[in-house]
Amino acid sequence: MSTSAPGPSRSPTTTETYETRAAGHSPLTGGTGGRTISRRRATRRATSDRSSPMPHLSTPAVRRLATSLALTLAASTTALVGGAVTAPAQADPAPVITIWSVTDSVTEGDLGEADLGFRRSGDLSAPSSAKVTITDGTAVRGSDFTASAFQTTLRFKAGESVRFIRVPIKDDQVVEPDETFDWALSAPVNASIAAGPGTVTIVDDDTNDPPTFRISDDGRYEGGAGTVTLTFIVARDGSTASRASVMVASVAGSATAPSDYQTKRPTRIAFAVGQQAKLVQVTVRSDLEPETDESFGMVLSSPKGATIADGEAVGTIYNDDSDDPPTFFVFDQLYGEGDSGAATFFVRRDGDLRGTSSVDFATADGTAVAPADYAARSGTVTFPPGESTVFITIALKDDEVPEPQETFVVNLSNPVGGTIARGSAVMTISDAD
Repeated sequence: MSTSAPGPSRSPTTTETYETRAAGHSPLTGGTGGRTISRRRATRRATSDRSSPMPHLSTPAVRRLATSLALTLAASTTALVGGAVTAPAQADPAPVITIWSVTDSVTEGDLGEADLGFRRSGDLSAPSSAKVTITDGTAVRGSDFTASAFQTTLRFKAGESVRFIRVPIKDDQVVEPDETFDWALSAPVNASIAAGPGTVTIVDDDTNDPPTFRISDDGRYEGGAGTVTLTFIVARDGSTASRASVMVASVAGSATAPSDYQTKRPTRIAFAVGQQAKLVQVTVRSDLEPETDESFGMVLSSPKGATIADGEAVGTIYNDDSDDPPTFFVFDQLYGEGDSGAATFFVRRDGDLRGTSSVDFATADGTAVAPADYAARSGTVTFPPGESTVFITIALKDDEVPEPQETFVVNLSNPVGGTIARGSAVMTISDAD
């Protein structure tokens, strides 16, 4: 009797198979349009084959591997099947220091300083700095320009984009060629440098020409009351390397002192080393007399340290008075309903202003009606001697009702000491509601 060899031993084994499918909602990805992981669970008897070169994987290992693959696939397919993908926020670029506005050249006696302006771009959320080095060229620090230090620090506060370094220029009276100094940035902190180095030229403005004096003309309207001032410029041309002086005085012309202007008695004006101009002022008296334009003279004399190139100037007093009969004008105005609660008309008087004049006024309804839209008013405006303008103020009512533009008028009547040239003006009220 033959007996068969026993077969390989069997033991129950659970096998889990994972697959992905499209689904309306993914419990793993938390969104729609992703993939759903499903699994089928089956239990069978596995055959143990001790002669197999590959060992069997344990069930936990299979589960961990499958879950990892499923999560990776779910995240990928979310982006592909309709999940929202948000790009990461772009950070500001690193700070960079560039030239903002740098003085290339400066005339020795004009501006008094050279400006080195720098701009910082990029991320400004933190401070930045760089060293600024000023180096002598043909210009020498201390004699041609002033720098507080051979090297200084350009500092940008958080949020700050522009900074300046100012280099004062020294003015002298030495005739010399144009001179230069250099600047450079280095040692940046929380920034990179994209500026310089550079050169600043100091342009010489001195001359060896012999010094000379000249005086300029001036003129003003005389005005109706009080005084006005004429200003004459006495200039020194040529070399200013030494002190100089000159006498100045007024002389009568068609204008006479003291009725038209105050006499300028002979006065010596002094120029210090380097000084190129002085101002001389003369007071003119205003009046209401209709007359022709009038003038007086200003004369230079007795120079020291210079000669006189142009020693005579004319001061002109322009007449602004009239002997025409006075006339009255009133002008249209436009106001917003809620602007200030009041509208202002101005009434002007032209012609001879030497006397007192008056004219009556009164408001009248247009599409604007008093008292709903404005406060009706009437009265008299009076012009004293010399006065050319007076004002009439009318209170407006802000009703907060949307409506089209509305108007009312002011009429002039009963002139005294003049005639009416324009006697009606329209006030347009622009609705603000």
